[in-house]
Amino acid sequence: MGTVIATTTGQRAELDVVVAAFLVFLTEIGSRIVYRRPPKQQRLLWVESLNYFKVGFIYNLFVEAFKLGS
Repeated sequence: MGTVIATTTGQRAELDVVVAAFLVFLTEIGSRIVYRRPPKQQRLLWVESLNYFKVGFIYNLFVEAFKLGS
């Protein structure tokens, strides 16, 4: 998903800042949903899946940035 977003937004290069702000906003909302519960309470499957998706998405964006930088 990170590769798809990085390549499609990079094609036109007009909305890079807007898309980056939107992705940061979505990541922060995901973090708020995941980490607002008390640590001892069992998390739901969709919350854990959201967290794994968020971590993988951020990791993929870092990999894309390293590919562009090299």
